[in-house]
Amino acid sequence: MKKLLRVILFCFVAVVCNVQAHGAELRYMQHDFYAHPSPTFGINAVQRFNPQYITVLEHIGGGWVRICTYQGYAYVNLEIAQSVRRLSNFFRRYGGNVAIFYKNIESGFTYIHNPNAVFFGASVPKLYHALYVYTLAEMGLISLDTIHTYTRADYWGGSGVIRRMPFGREFTTRELLRYSIVYSDNVAFRMLVRNYNHPEFTFHDFAYSLRVTVRHVYNIFAQNTTARDAGKWAQAVFEYIESDGRYAHFLKYDLLNVAVRFIHSSYPTFQKYGWTSRFFHDLAIVYAESPYILIILSRLEEEEGYIYINDVLTNPRNVFREISVFVQEFNARYFPPREEPPEVIKVHEYTFEKIDLFIGVEFRL
Repeated sequence: MKKLLRVILFCFVAVVCNVQAHGAELRYMQHDFYAHPSPTFGINAVQRFNPQYITVLEHIGGGWVRICTYQGYAYVNLEIAQSVRRLSNFFRRYGGNVAIFYKNIESGFTYIHNPNAVFFGASVPKLYHALYVYTLAEMGLISLDTIHTYTRADYWGGSGVIRRMPFGREFTTRELLRYSIVYSDNVAFRMLVRNYNHPEFTFHDFAYSLRVTVRHVYNIFAQNTTARDAGKWAQAVFEYIESDGRYAHFLKYDLLNVAVRFIHSSYPTFQKYGWTSRFFHDLAIVYAESPYILIILSRLEEEEGYIYINDVLTNPRNVFREISVFVQEFNARYFPPREEPPEVIKVHEYTFEKIDLFIGVEFRL
């Protein structure tokens, strides 16, 4: 009976794909698997299938096969197919209050848990706007040496150190960018937003060019984000800091020296955190032997400041550490190192004013 069902399914799939069954290979996938429209991993390329028989039409190399399913042609990487189940099982335990984006940069392999769940971005979008400002500078539309004066209209409580400084103090655009990233400074962010939304290339134009959900960034001071969109921003950041951009090393330096880290790694990480009483996030580019992006977005219970995981209140720092360790081990196991280790950071002759004002600073929003 089973043999008859296999033959019927094989013939049905062959008809759907408009191929002859002769010479094709019938393979049973015992677990859920992910297929792609081309033999490459990618952020928007994943289609999930339940366990089923597939028709293997061609072995391409690198573990990739061209297959035929009841939905038509697709590509599967047999070497990674079983590992995806490990990711799926591990991430599933965190339910709907956590969204996770993981991407191995070199292969392009991407897995997203709760890809479209919407979270208030907290301070993570400060990185999005900083990338925009650097892009304006690279385009020659602005100068990072422009002087800005801190006024009463710029004051904003919460995280950062400029709020403790006297009104009238002057900062260059470059200094504001550093405060916004390293110290998640709210005042610096407000000053940058007030001065930089260039009419020739607006922030929304920039967001649209990255194919993120523009409506989430419509209100720049109250931006929402998703794991999928955050992954696109992170990829853009990685491409910029690895580029020959004139100012790329500034952003790279700042991301390496952020004041607070929730995602942990034994490798150098370039990251931007964000949290409020209700949200707890971190975005990290991890320079492992095979570099990867890891983003964790989470929703807290307002009174307790903890995350509900399987109906149990859990410390978010423990959740982030657990996910960090798992992903680092997964990445090392399934993605071998590239031939030359990644360069951590280029050495440049520039200095910054030392800021020693962390005592009593509230790192929120």
